[in-house]
Order: sequence, then C-alpha cells, then structure tokens
Amino acid sequence: MIFLFVVDTGGSMNQVATRGISILDCAKSAIEHFLKVRSQDANHRHDKYLLVTYKGVISGWGSGPKAFFEAVKGLEAYDLSNMGQALICAFDLLNKFRMQGIDTFGFGRNPRFIEPSAIVVLTDGFLQDPEASYRTSRDFEALLSTSSSRLGWDTDYCRSKNRWDQRVFPVLLQFKGIKDHLGVKEASKAIRPHALLHVAAEATGGKVVICRNLRQLLQAMETKIKTLLPGFT
Repeated sequence: MIFLFVVDTGGSMNQVATRGISILDCAKSAIEHFLKVRSQDANHRHDKYLLVTYKGVISGWGSGPKAFFEAVKGLEAYDLSNMGQALICAFDLLNKFRMQGIDTFGFGRNPRFIEPSAIVVLTDGFLQDPEASYRTSRDFEALLSTSSSRLGWDTDYCRSKNRWDQRVFPVLLQFKGIKDHLGVKEASKAIRPHALLHVAAEATGGKVVICRNLRQLLQAMETKIKTLLPGFT
C-alpha cells in the first residue's frame, strides 16, 4: 500500500501545543507512531512511504523507510500556506508512478499492479486557500484535472475522482488554545474544517479527523485511520 503524507509546514505550525512541543513536532510524532503501528502488520514490507510539504516532494519514489523517516525529522515550518498546491503535488507524485505501465489509456489497466493509496494530511487547519473555490466534489475534480494536465494527460479518465483508490484523510490538529483557520482561538465551539479539506475527504471516500490533544492524535493514527484504510488486517 502507498502512504503519502502531506504535512503542513506553514508558520502557524510553530505554535506551541503542549509541554513546549510545537504542532509540527506533534505531527512528526504522529507519523513516527503510525510507522511503528504499521510495522506490526505482516504486509508492511510492501508499503511505500512518500512525503510532500508546501515546498514540494521531500521524500519520493525510491526512498526507503529510513530515508523517509529522516526527511520527516528534518521538517521545518517556515513556508507560506498553499494546501491546494500541495495536494496537486501529491497527486502528481502518485500519477507518475501509475504512468509506468500501470495506466495505459486505450489498453486497460493491469489490476495486479494497482495499489490503494492513502493521502494523510496533517495540518492545524490554518490555510490561506480561498474557501469559496472549494464547494463541491466538482471543485476537487478540477484540482485533479490540474494535476493530470501537468503530466500531459488531458482525458476525462484522469479527472475522475473514482479512477483510483486514493483516499484523502485530513487530520486536523486543533489543540486547545490553538487558532483555527479563521484566526479564532478554539474554546468550546464546534470546529469546522477548511472547505478544501472537507471536499477532498468527501470526494475520495476519506474522512476528516479532528484531534484536540496529542493523545487523541496518536490514537487517531493508530485506530481511526487504520480502520478506514483498505488492506489493513
């Protein structure tokens, strides 16, 4: 299975969440915990791990688990927020893998080589992407179309959100006292995820997971996402 982590590296991720630990450090801990849990599964030897941030691809195809983990540890949050561009980069990365004999237009696909993909987005939810641009699943398909056209694909197949099993799981690190995407500190109000995150999850069959502290975050990586992903035993 392919696990592609999209980590928010915007400046707001430097906010201190708990015990002097930043939100970005919590995200790193969550990925490390996920790897430990996944390593207990008999099928983990066939897993592939990819890492994308606002800077682009940090750990791509050909990078082993050790290189991936080192890339995660070296992440810093000093970039401008652009989640839409990060998701385009993520789908570009997945599609480049499929172009290598897996997706052959006009000749069908070889199901033997098709691997389900999980795109896990770790963010504090403070995104600068215009929410008005993401209202329905059609808006998300337009995002996929942007990804496909960058690779030279210009067909309706690429624009279909259901062509591949590629689910998006936004994990919102909305800890107490941390500002949301509207710049308001969380109190007892219900948290509304950014429209882009909501639409991406809904369109691909994923789910938005909201964590209020580090313990919930680690539990989410171990149980909530685990039970939703295909291929887990």
